[in-house]
Formats: sequence, structure tokens, C-alpha cells
Amino acid sequence: MIKNRLLCLSIIAVAAALAGCSNSDHTGQRSEPAGQAPEGTGTGSARVSGTEPVTLNILASSTELEFEPMLIEPVKKKYPHLTLNIIQKGKGASMKELVAAGQVPDLFTDWTGGMMDLKDLDVFFDISPLIKSQQFDLDRFSPNSLDAIRVNSDGVLYGLPFNLQLFMMVYNKDIFDKFGIPYPKDGMTWTQTVNLAKMLTRLDNGIQYRGLDPDGVQRLGLSLSQIIVNGKTNKADVNNEQWKKVFELGKSMFSIPGNEQTSNPFNDFTKEKRLAMFATYNRLTQFDAPTKEGLHWDIAQYPSFEERPNTYGLSNPWMMFISKQSKYKDQAMQVISVLTSDEVQLINARKSAKLSPLKHPQMKTEFGADVPFLNDKNIAAIFKSQPAPAPAYSEFYSKSTPLLLSSFADYATGKVDVNTALREADEKINKMISEGK
Repeated sequence: MIKNRLLCLSIIAVAAALAGCSNSDHTGQRSEPAGQAPEGTGTGSARVSGTEPVTLNILASSTELEFEPMLIEPVKKKYPHLTLNIIQKGKGASMKELVAAGQVPDLFTDWTGGMMDLKDLDVFFDISPLIKSQQFDLDRFSPNSLDAIRVNSDGVLYGLPFNLQLFMMVYNKDIFDKFGIPYPKDGMTWTQTVNLAKMLTRLDNGIQYRGLDPDGVQRLGLSLSQIIVNGKTNKADVNNEQWKKVFELGKSMFSIPGNEQTSNPFNDFTKEKRLAMFATYNRLTQFDAPTKEGLHWDIAQYPSFEERPNTYGLSNPWMMFISKQSKYKDQAMQVISVLTSDEVQLINARKSAKLSPLKHPQMKTEFGADVPFLNDKNIAAIFKSQPAPAPAYSEFYSKSTPLLLSSFADYATGKVDVNTALREADEKINKMISEGK
């Protein structure tokens, strides 16, 4: 037992027959009559009856999954015989440590970029047999969300997505009003956005206003499906024309006098209120306090490259997986079916402002509906772009990012030209990978 790190969230309910019929229900699988749930259909599953009590351990991130509305309550309602033990992922409770202790959870969550870190632990399980045996409907999911998983697993479906990343541009209305400049429009290119930033970057009454920040140059590459290290070869992949375009775009922003790169653009936008436009990922829930503190802001469509209009960064889904070691794979799949049901996904979209992987139109039309400070925002702008195709991540992605940014800083400050910066970045990253292996 992992002492002091296992948060036990027990689901206890009165016994109730699960009503059902042979038609497809909202969980994405076909219901079975009460007491006739499939038994032991998943490879390695324990053979238990449809309503026999089962405890499932879940290793989950507390930041991407709200346990009560998305797991505890809905699972309790549909499967009262299941008990969920939620293990909060963190120091002392990582998958590596659990594997070493012989306590592999039945289910676990991670994002696409984290899959490579788990590859050598031998915990992934192909859920295709469970999808077939439980007649799970994959057509409910957007193709790009499933593709993002398969490209990182040699085409095998190890889990299903429950959140997708999104990108947006938020802007400070007060700065635009102060300088008499029209607000940014949806559908702008990066070139147009940089030109707008030039008009907004100025020193006024001792305050240096900045026009634009992309929240990290590496994020600009995502719209071009560039992620620094090739996940298939585990070699650096930045010395190319695509990254050259990204570096040159980044420099065009930060070479605007007064718009030099800072260490905390989120603070510039929300606290100091001196950043006019902030192109970033889904930080919507972080704008509650700043809004109450007087930040007047709105949303515009994420800018795009001319050759890829209406395209933003990768979808980068968060997924729930069933471990290879679980003895209760059928029951684990039932939990996933609840998490990815229309009902639960709509709760997530409305209350948490998370982008659902489901194609159901309500996931967009009711996005953020239960978040009061979003009610007057241009939410529709978010959905005017589609994610770029996802490439395969490498386990060295996170460690390579600082090296890329260091080379970009050398280029942006004039120490080296762009070709030298890219070549040196490639060399530094490959050296890090070689030493890491």
C-alpha cells in the first residue's frame, strides 16, 4: 500500500438493476440487460459477474480531470458495484514508482507527449478487443483525437481521449481602447497580427506596453506539426525550413522595440495588464481572478500561417488508459465509457471549459456555459480553427525545449544568424539525446 498518497474515493450506492436494452446508449457502448453484462471479455480480465463488487485503482492528474463530476458521480450512478481509488499523480506516486512497487493501477491518465515516457514500463494495453466486445462507438470521436493517439503508438489504440488542447488569442480591450486601435479580428494571419502588435507596442506614462506574445516560440511550431524531436527516430528535427519560418516569425515579434521577450507573459497580460495580445493554449479557467480584478479582455481566433489558414497547434489529447496488468479490464472499460459519454463530456465542456474529443455539436455550442466570466466572451472564435496533424512525440521532447529556446534567444538577440541558430540547436539536442540514452 502507498501510505499517505492514496486518496480513496469510494463509490457506495444501493444495489440497483441496470436498466438497458440492445440499443446504443449515451456512453458510446451498447447496454446489456441487468445481470447480463459481458464477463471476462477483455484479455487478462478476471471473470466476475456483471454486478459483483470490484475496486479499480486510477492514477490520475488532478489538473486535467475533475473527479467528482467526471468520475465519482456518474460512475456511481451507472455502475454502483464499482469502487474507484484515485491515486493523485505526483512525487512519490508516479507510474514508474508504482510499477517498481508492483502496484500498477488498473487505469491511468496522460497526454500524448507523456506516452513515450511510459513506453519502457510495459503498461500499455490494446483496448481494441474491449471496444469490440462492448460494442463501443468510436465514430463519436473526432478523427484527429484518435489519430493523435495512434501516431504515438504505432497505430494501436491504447486508450481514449477525454480532453483536447485548444489554442486561442486573448486581448486586453483597455489597451486597444486607450490607443484607439480596433480589436483583432478572427481569421488573422501571423503577419497581420505582428503588424497590429507594432501599433500597440509603445511607452506611455512610464508604462511599456507590449503588443504580442506567443507564450513560447516552440508553440508557434505546433501549427506546422513541428515538435523539436522526431518521435520515430529520436533525433532532433529543427534544422529545416519549417523551424526557420518559426524562428523568423518569433524574431519579428520580439524585435519590435519595447516588445522584447519576457519571462512571464501570462503575468504581463493578467497582472500588469501591459500585454495587448496573448496567443496561448487553453488557460480559460485561469482568467477568473484576473477578470474580477478588472481585466477587460476577450477572445480572438488564434493567428495562422498563410499556408495553413484556420489551423492552430496540435490537439494533444489527455487520455485514459487501461493497464496491461489490470485484472478487471472489462470494468475498467466501463469507467472509460462513462468518462467519454455525452453526458459527462458535456459537463466537462460546460463547467470546466475543456474541449471535448466528441463530435457532438453541443460540446462546442455549450462550451463554458456554466463559467460566468466567459458568458460575454467570443467563444466561437476558438472553433474557427482546427488542430494541425499530430506527429509522434519523443521521450526527449521536454528536455529538448530549453535547448531550442536558448538557440532562438541567440538568434533573436543578434548573436547568430538563423541558420547557425538552427544548426546549433540540432547539435545540442542530439548531444543531449545521445547522453540521455
